[in-house]
Amino acid sequence: MSATPTPPASSDPFGPGAPPTATPEPPREIAHGPRPGTVVWGLIVIGAGIVAIVAATDVALDLELTAIVGLAVAGALLLVTALVSSARHRGRSRD
Repeated sequence: MSATPTPPASSDPFGPGAPPTATPEPPREIAHGPRPGTVVWGLIVIGAGIVAIVAATDVALDLELTAIVGLAVAGALLLVTALVSSARHRGRSRD
């Protein structure tokens, strides 16, 4: 009677014919610092507070013109911060 040899034990838990498993992606870099939109909204609130203080002190101030200029500046800041953020993300490699 002849004994059949047994194959060596494999260290692979799924066996030699198992499909390869996916390797996990490296963790993404965490953004540091405040978001640009948060900074712009903070500036809007500060500007509104300054306008309220000036209006309460009886200083001659054209509120309509101040509001128009303030909104234009806030819009420009939002656009600039969006462009800067986009350029920063475009420069990163996706590897």
